Amino acid sequence: MAALKSPTIDALAEMAHLTAEIISRAIFGKELGANMRMRLSTVSSAISAPSARWTFCRCSGCPTGCRAGTGRRASLGAAHSCGHRRRHRQLWLGRGPTSGAVIGRLLEARDPETDEKLTKAAVRNEAAVLFMAGHETTANSLAWTWYLLSQSPEVEAKLHEEVDSVLAGRAPTLADVPHLVYTRAVFEEVLRLYPPVPFLAREALVDADFKGTKIAKGSLVLAVPWLLHRHKKLWDRPDEFVPERFLPDGSGAPSKFAYIPSP
Repeated sequence: MAALKSPTIDALAEMAHLTAEIISRAIFGKELGANMRMRLSTVSSAISAPSARWTFCRCSGCPTGCRAGTGRRASLGAAHSCGHRRRHRQLWLGRGPTSGAVIGRLLEARDPETDEKLTKAAVRNEAAVLFMAGHETTANSLAWTWYLLSQSPEVEAKLHEEVDSVLAGRAPTLADVPHLVYTRAVFEEVLRLYPPVPFLAREALVDADFKGTKIAKGSLVLAVPWLLHRHKKLWDRPDEFVPERFLPDGSGAPSKFAYIPSP
């Protein structure tokens, strides 16, 4: 009798759907719906696609042909339009189940200086940015977590042991997080090996000198977590998956400048 093959699962796609649903509930206070979730996931993937051209393109017209600026504006426009059509009447006009959701707090927020409320456009923009920033990066990190655990049976066994001990078969709550010490260490090590934002770009606002290196105003300065997190002078066994380094009695990050898991 032929052995049954296990089905192939696209972990990244599944995690993208999961995180889209979670962040939707946090922002909007209700389920997003499969169709809208899929459209926003597509837009989010387009925005966060790892392309150096998007970082280094310095002109709005993109005469070099990289079309980064055009693609970025089109993607953001799609996100705004997508959310606007679905949520405008229910949420951004102050109606609908917003209790406890971020969108409700944004609708109620007032400028401390002018006492004015946010405009509908401002609320829409804030919601879109929160969705994009918290969805794709989290999905990527979770997908890498499952991969690394699949390659490290001993780590996976320790993780299951802690989860079983702390939760005893019930669903987790926020109060359980401080007790899931090894679970947190696993995720921190995942972020070290596979940082969701592999490099960060900043523009120099003034002329500067960094340890003898002249930095002209307008220059792009890059911080590269991918390299920092794997630097042999900073980390012991930098290319190995060792969650124990992030336990309370572990070595941890050698400095705050050596570990930049998120911008």
